[in-house]
Amino acid sequence: MKSLATLSTGEVFEGAKSYRKLESKLSRLQYLNRHKTKFSNNWKKSQLKIAQLQGQDSQYQERYIA
Repeated sequence: MKSLATLSTGEVFEGAKSYRKLESKLSRLQYLNRHKTKFSNNWKKSQLKIAQLQGQDSQYQERYIA
């Protein structure tokens, strides 16, 4: 996303560039979690990391998109 918004007056609001990095990190964790045995300790740790990243994602969407 090059810019978050551009007004009719020409004023440009920059978007956070960390969003793309956040999305790629989240997809990588979800990809690595697919073969783990459900409810094992490693699966639980991975699920916790995924939940934290999803929380950051929702905070970003509240701040910038909505």
